[in-house]
Amino acid sequence: MSAPPRVLTVAGSDSGGGAGVQADLKTMLALGVHGMSVLTAVTAQNSLGVQGAWELPVEAVRAQYRSVVDDIGVQAVKTGMLSSAELVETVADLLAGTDAPAVVDPVGVSKHGDALLAASALDSVRTKLLPVATVVTPNLDEVAQLTGVRVASEQDMRRAAATVLEFGPRWVVIKGGHLAGGTSEEAVDLLTDGTEEHWLRAPRHDNRHTHGTGCTLASAIASHLARGHTVPEATTATPTAPAAPWPPPSPPTSPGATRSRRRSARRRRTSPGHWRRASPSAGGSARWTTGGRCGVERPRTPGRSTGVGAGSGGTGGRTHLSLRDPAMSYPRRPAGRRPALGCSGVRRVPRRRRRAVPFCRAEPGPQGRQVARWPRARPRRQALTAQGPASPAGW
Repeated sequence: MSAPPRVLTVAGSDSGGGAGVQADLKTMLALGVHGMSVLTAVTAQNSLGVQGAWELPVEAVRAQYRSVVDDIGVQAVKTGMLSSAELVETVADLLAGTDAPAVVDPVGVSKHGDALLAASALDSVRTKLLPVATVVTPNLDEVAQLTGVRVASEQDMRRAAATVLEFGPRWVVIKGGHLAGGTSEEAVDLLTDGTEEHWLRAPRHDNRHTHGTGCTLASAIASHLARGHTVPEATTATPTAPAAPWPPPSPPTSPGATRSRRRSARRRRTSPGHWRRASPSAGGSARWTTGGRCGVERPRTPGRSTGVGAGSGGTGGRTHLSLRDPAMSYPRRPAGRRPALGCSGVRRVPRRRRRAVPFCRAEPGPQGRQVARWPRARPRRQALTAQGPASPAGW
């Protein structure tokens, strides 16, 4: 059994679960790869905005990265929120020493306008992080942050892409979701490496739930790169079910396992919990006790006892064995199967059962009543009659 491709995300945590590491891991799982994470920051955010952000120490980020890469290994890396220049430079050094494609999402501003990248870190992103990136995926606001180019048309997108490529990444995806104020009927992105261009167009969906879309796109590209696709193939891949699902489907059940389940079901049907014991009490009325719940008594209709020994219902001096309680509901026994109790009064045990079977025995209880007791294991075939309601001497 082959292991799934492994993808690592280096990003911040979104407490709302819509973006950040949470969105990355959900996307990777949906595309059939094994997602791993390195946390760079912890944020408190919800549908209203970001209420707080706390950066993790550089040593913690480096230790997480080395722990995963040195042991498990990665086939693609995706980066997200790197809030400080020190974090940017640390992650850039780690990516430079990793033999795997890197997808950089230069997160600068949240959907609600909250700054997630310090102004002092912009230069580190340009000179340290982008040169080691295989693909960089800025939106129009992030393009303006990094290059100063204000994009208002598709021609501006081409000019912005050329400016970003000057910093060293191999490919760039300019996301035009905010083009023309996001009011056009068509959404357009530009994928280019400076020599070939791919214009990605699709109908725009009227949906206000766009939080985390950039994280999802970058994670999807990284997942397809880990599967061995080229950058154009990974960027234009349709979101279908993975070709090799993980975990793989369970193998069909073998006949031996089916027989084992049938034996277990047969043992449950012949277990002592199915047996009830009736005993005559004062006044000639019959009462019974459950085999597994000692001391619990319920009335039983006289004349309906099915058991061994002389007498019927509430008459006679013998203890009667009742297979089923008419006041309770039991699963119906499949047609064609013999009952566990034969007419001879001997309990029949399935042939494959190779252990002693415990039996419930009647012993004197309070006020002369018979109470069920569980003795130690007894032989497989044993008569279930007792001589008198108050004396267990016949056992």
